Amino acid sequence: DTVLYISVHQDPTTIYPGVGFARQIGRGKGEGFTVNIPLPPKAGPISYRMAFEEVIKPVTDSFDADLSIAHGGSDPHFLDPLTDLGQTLNGLWEIGKWASLIRARYRVELLISGYNSDIRNWGWLSLLRGFSGLDIGFNPMEVEGNPPKERDYVLRRARLVVEEVKRVLSRYWRLA
Repeated sequence: DTVLYISVHQDPTTIYPGVGFARQIGRGKGEGFTVNIPLPPKAGPISYRMAFEEVIKPVTDSFDADLSIAHGGSDPHFLDPLTDLGQTLNGLWEIGKWASLIRARYRVELLISGYNSDIRNWGWLSLLRGFSGLDIGFNPMEVEGNPPKERDYVLRRARLVVEEVKRVLSRYWRLA
C-alpha cells in the first residue's frame, strides 16, 4: 500500500512542464515517498552515478519493494533533441544496470521515450543490456561518435542538487 517514486530528470526550471523540484516530496501519507533529482543541463554519467550512489541506492535499499518499475528511455542522451542532458550509451547501460540492482521481488523495465530516431533504439538497447546483464555486442563509439565530457561547472551543480535532495529527504531516509 506504499508507493515510492524516484525520478532523475533535467532541472525543471530549464524544461517543460516545470515540475520535479527536490522539495516536491509528496503529501499526506505519501510525504517523503517522492524523490525528485533534478540534474542540471549537460549532466551525464558522472552526475547520474552520484545521484544513484548517494540517493537512489540508499533509499531503495531501505524500502521493501514488491515491484520495481523502471521507466526509461533515450531522452537523457546528449543527441536527443528534447532534453539538454549529457548522457551517453554507456551511461544508459549503467542506468539499466542500477535498475537491476534495486531490491524488489519483481522488476519491469519500460522503454517508452526518446525523440531522436537515430539514437532511440540504441539507447533502449543500452538500457536493456544493463538491466538484463546480456552482452549484446555493439560499439557505442560507432553509433554516437565522441560524446562530450561533463564539465566541472555541471558536476558542481549536480553536487549541489544531490546535497539538496539529501537534505530535503533526511527526515525520511538515512542518507550519508
